[in-house]
Amino acid sequence: MKRGGKHGRPSDSLQFASASGRLDWTKGQPTSQAEFGLPTGTTQYALCIYTGTVSALVADYTVPGDAVKWSPIGSNGYKYKDSNGAADGITKITLKGSTQNTSKALVKGKGADLADVALESLDDDGLIVVQLVNDSTSVCFESTFEPPDFITVDDPAQFKAKAQ
Repeated sequence: MKRGGKHGRPSDSLQFASASGRLDWTKGQPTSQAEFGLPTGTTQYALCIYTGTVSALVADYTVPGDAVKWSPIGSNGYKYKDSNGAADGITKITLKGSTQNTSKALVKGKGADLADVALESLDDDGLIVVQLVNDSTSVCFESTFEPPDFITVDDPAQFKAKAQ
């Protein structure tokens, strides 16, 4: 099940540079804590980045369930923290559900274990699709970034995009 934002397009941002990355997904559809699975148990999350109209995979990162690194945020979400970034360089994930169109997800990564996104392999037309999905409920938080309105920096050293 895909979870877009208001009118199917969340107000999201994506940033990548050498050895660092960040995805902010906001204004998402109503999402319950149960839909996040149980990351303090066995639910793992995958962040995948695709480019082009054929959806070529350019990067993927996996964060396993972990009772120490994941913790509940009240009754509406979870947070993950690993300052060493042992799971593919991911250092922070915040998942917050809501009964309104205000659900949120944040993913941050940095360091040597964070595989660099091959920025030169991104579609020249700029189409980027980012998905954060768990293996328990298959809820997929997806953002699509496409030019000319949303890509703010696109060069071999860094990439920044913001959906409106």
